[in-house]
Amino acid sequence: LPSILSAPSSARDAGKQATVNNIVTAMEQYYAANGSYPTAASCLDGTADATETALAAYFKGGIIPTLDAGSSKTPSPANVIPAGCTKFYYCPLAANRYFVGVAMENSGVGKSRYSAAAAVTCDGTAAASSLVTTTSTNVWGILN
Repeated sequence: LPSILSAPSSARDAGKQATVNNIVTAMEQYYAANGSYPTAASCLDGTADATETALAAYFKGGIIPTLDAGSSKTPSPANVIPAGCTKFYYCPLAANRYFVGVAMENSGVGKSRYSAAAAVTCDGTAAASSLVTTTSTNVWGILN
């Protein structure tokens, strides 16, 4: 019975992972067209900031996917994804690398989980090595 009850949240988590992969694909298309990745961190929450505006052209209808209110979760710990960001998050790192992540409903799902030993400054200067793998968080993402 418990596995049946967790099926909806597991399905939403799988959808979040697929969307993170789509955002990464858009980042790579942006890079191919511009020779660099967006330089501003973004919560990708529909506010049409500079990063969202730059990426929108790479999504159907010019709209970056977002989350339903019921599937938005507070990230833990909040030093990878800011506490106020309950949507998908983009963090530019040094050496033309980046992190795209989201807070999952279920902890311990997936292998690409990241948290930082200290707060990560998402301004293109933080080293990718400042993100370390862990399973004690609900954050799932891709470090590229």
